[in-house]
Amino acid sequence: MNLKAPNPVLQALGRPLRLGVVGGGGASFIGPIHRAAALLDGRFQIVAGVLSSDPDKGRAQGAAIGLDTARTYASMADMIAAEADRPGRDGIEAVAIMTPNDLHYAQCVVALEAGLHVVCDKPMVNDSTQARHLADLVKSTGLAFCLTHNYSGYPMVRQARAMVEAGVLGALRIVQVDYFQSGMALPVEQGTLTDRQRWKLDARRSGPSLVLGDIGTHAHQLACFVTGGKVTQVSADVGAVMPGRVVDDYAAILWRFDHGARGACVVTQAAAGAENNLTLRVYGDKGMLEWQHASPNYLRHAPQGAPAQVLGRGIPGWTHARWAASACRAATPRASPRPSPTCTPSSPRPSWHRAQARRLPRPGSRPWRTVCMASVSSRRPCSPAASPGPGPHAATERHLPPPARRHRRHECAFRLAGRTRPRRRA
Repeated sequence: MNLKAPNPVLQALGRPLRLGVVGGGGASFIGPIHRAAALLDGRFQIVAGVLSSDPDKGRAQGAAIGLDTARTYASMADMIAAEADRPGRDGIEAVAIMTPNDLHYAQCVVALEAGLHVVCDKPMVNDSTQARHLADLVKSTGLAFCLTHNYSGYPMVRQARAMVEAGVLGALRIVQVDYFQSGMALPVEQGTLTDRQRWKLDARRSGPSLVLGDIGTHAHQLACFVTGGKVTQVSADVGAVMPGRVVDDYAAILWRFDHGARGACVVTQAAAGAENNLTLRVYGDKGMLEWQHASPNYLRHAPQGAPAQVLGRGIPGWTHARWAASACRAATPRASPRPSPTCTPSSPRPSWHRAQARRLPRPGSRPWRTVCMASVSSRRPCSPAASPGPGPHAATERHLPPPARRHRRHECAFRLAGRTRPRRRA
């Protein structure tokens, strides 16, 4: 999201979209997050809501977040009917649904049939029949329907997707996702339950698999988003690792994708000591990428046969889909060496011939240099155009040979001194 870019909603309508929220009041975990996200980029204005299944609590909670009490409703049906009849036609245009899992399907259907766009918390529904009907309904109405898979919004996740699309990893072979949490590592069923815990621990409300509906959906969506594929086959061990628990808190999945890759996904909410961490690893025939939610601003890229690199957000030229055009492969960049006028590499990826962050010392008071190790090993001038890959001409940290033999070494195209050959010692 670029907050400096023009707001397309304001450009089109001259005002934000009018949003009604359903659920998320009181001690809700996700409600404040949804509301903050809706207001973050100035494209929505929250004007109405159903904040609780208890009408009195709903009105109090609506007032607490600044809603007009006349537009805080007892039910979603009441809100849709009243907002449609508002004078001046200033009723809601979209709804954000953040209720318990078993209510999503019916509320989404009601909203779509009323002509409202929908933002729905995951999981969308609790069974495949409901999912197919809802998908057909969205297509027939032409309305927008959004699921809140927030992890794919991170800049370096989008960087990973762009690199996969650009062929940086080559043919995909393995996709591995782990998502570990510790929120259910203790027997929470034996203590005093919050309203949220009460419905989550009820399989009739949370769905056929709590762990898959809660966090497995994130793991699946992240893998498909980055690799651009769909899961076609699965085999899974799903159940509870906490003795006596009746809902799933663990799942280990083997999966295969339509692009030919295979791999595994392990998700659990009962890993004692674990923090909330989602990890993705994608392996191709040219290298691998690794992203972790614990350090979301960094992406690890390990090409086969070359040093691993940690890519960070905010570096000029690394703007998601522009990766394919810039083919930027630097690690943590520092001052760039001056290119020599004698080298004009024809490689479409110039960073392969870029000196790395460390430079090599020259004896005595001579300036530091960066050498091309392909030239060092072959004792021939550097000709990067003859190599399609980064390995042979990568600048490497090695000291130059003794002064008497220095004339046999040739520097790479990008060096500091700007001379075609090292000078002989007098």
